[in-house]
Amino acid sequence: MECPNCGATVTSQAGFCEHCGHAFAPPPGPAPIVQVQPSGFAPAQQPQQQWQAPPPPQQYQQGMQQQPGQFPGQGYAQPVQPYPPQGYQQAPQGYYQQPPAKAPKDVGLCVLLELLGGGLFQVFGIGNIVAGNIGIGIALMLSYWVLQFINALLTMLIIGFITLPLTWLLYMIMAPLLAASAAKKTRAG
Repeated sequence: MECPNCGATVTSQAGFCEHCGHAFAPPPGPAPIVQVQPSGFAPAQQPQQQWQAPPPPQQYQQGMQQQPGQFPGQGYAQPVQPYPPQGYQQAPQGYYQQPPAKAPKDVGLCVLLELLGGGLFQVFGIGNIVAGNIGIGIALMLSYWVLQFINALLTMLIIGFITLPLTWLLYMIMAPLLAASAAKKTRAG
């Protein structure tokens, strides 16, 4: 038997063409089953056919979709565009894929946040956190507060009046330099 759609040779029992997926009309099956009631009257139900079309082979079930307006068993459309789209290179299975690069940080903004936070509010580390150095930013905050508490206690011995401004000055120099360095690293990539 030949497929009317593509002309390929197919077996007579096939419900569809194995080459193009075109569905054929169901083969003539046995006569419908009619039950006869003992009284001799015709049955109340309509006769039903027992034939069902076989499902298409596995290769046609994957990667195919039906065209709009088609019903199941009327053939299959062209193959669906495989994912990923053409031109996109996907890494082979089992290889590590690098996470996307961090967005570059503005060096001036990070330095400004350190200077304003430390100069006005005595809170260092904000510029480092924005630059991506979260651990160093938190360490700067906590260590500055601990050192200033110790310096406040040292003011009772008069030496705290010298160490307190020196600690602040050291952090005003060190924190912006660390923030600038971290921001430049994210820019370099």
